[in-house]
Amino acid sequence: MPVTIMMHLFGKPGMELDEGEEVTPQQLRDLANGMQARLMEAAEIVEKLTAHGWEAEMSLYDVMLSHPYVETEAQAEEKLHDLGIAPDKVFIDEWPEEEELGPEGPYPEEEGEGA
Repeated sequence: MPVTIMMHLFGKPGMELDEGEEVTPQQLRDLANGMQARLMEAAEIVEKLTAHGWEAEMSLYDVMLSHPYVETEAQAEEKLHDLGIAPDKVFIDEWPEEEELGPEGPYPEEEGEGA
């Protein structure tokens, strides 16, 4: 079962700063400082993981990391601990193999559907 580690970098500006609400210069400064800290921490994690065989790929708001020989959440957590990365800094997701899904995919049709 493949495993993906995901790190959320940032959200849409409206999510980061309460869309529809008044915004102050201090809120923007605080967001800038927070984003800098998040991105620096993410860079350190990506650097450690890619140095140990993980592949990093950017999605819309997240960095997704995978390793060809890490197949379970437990293995991923062990690798994170070995590298001094707290597992709560990332989201670990296990994906079922295609043959584990069955012919209907992950969501088999309900009775009466499609007939």
